[in-house]
Amino acid sequence: MYNYKIFFFLIFYFTIFNKVFGQQMFDYQFIGVLTLDNDPNLLITYELGFNEVDGKILGYSLTDLGGLHETKNIIEGVYDKELRKMSFEEKELLYTKSNYEEKAFCFVNFEGNLKLQDNISKLQGAFKSFYLDKKNCLNGQLKLINKGRLEKIVAKVDKKIQKSKKVDQETKNSLSASKMLNELRINKLSKNENLTLFSNSDTVEISFWDNGKEDGDKINVFQDGKLILLNYVVKKDKNHIIVKLREGANIFKLVALNEGEFSPNTPRIELIDDNKIFTLQSDLMKHESSSITILKK
Repeated sequence: MYNYKIFFFLIFYFTIFNKVFGQQMFDYQFIGVLTLDNDPNLLITYELGFNEVDGKILGYSLTDLGGLHETKNIIEGVYDKELRKMSFEEKELLYTKSNYEEKAFCFVNFEGNLKLQDNISKLQGAFKSFYLDKKNCLNGQLKLINKGRLEKIVAKVDKKIQKSKKVDQETKNSLSASKMLNELRINKLSKNENLTLFSNSDTVEISFWDNGKEDGDKINVFQDGKLILLNYVVKKDKNHIIVKLREGANIFKLVALNEGEFSPNTPRIELIDDNKIFTLQSDLMKHESSSITILKK
């Protein structure tokens, strides 16, 4: 029987929920873990989202969710409805929080059984992975369950916690799985954290805004050490900036000048690169900073 306790454990110890490739939502989403043949006790969180049209699959994968090496890829694959077989490959690196070079990343290739019409389905099987030069990397097992199934499990657990008379209200609030999932829907950039994006564009549009109540969050933004936003007070309306990219690394540093009325400093950030949209949120205390590196290929 599939071990649902693993997924509840992951809810509280990894950030494993609902990130999207651009602003597009996907018909099918699965969440779970990768295990490696050379270290089966190591659990690496993994999320998969995709659409299927006429047997063709297009979507994203997300590895090490919320971890130091969180990485997102475009996936492409095929689905055979009659045989209920699915295969996909990670094709293009979208972003990573890891400091490794692109040539050091392993790209997952998977083939297994799946009934897409079943919204409580699970996806399990062996995978292989390859470096950019197609040399073999790591092999292991993929174990995922449908997002809708996970939501039901979380809701049941949350309901039991909230009904318990042995748990005080403050603890109940801190252990609310539903609340936690809502908070984890946005990719957060914390102190000294860097997110690396990969681009083929000459320009990128960057927007800053306050997604909640305006509370006076103030920031400075630098591009390669040059100040491009000075003492900017984050508002409800988006502030759009078109920036030119040079070959190689383009580093954008965001510095929190205060914590506003409600700590911490949390401006929402959106980057538009051709047809790809990346949305994230800075999560900083006064004088702390985070950065985004755009590598122009």
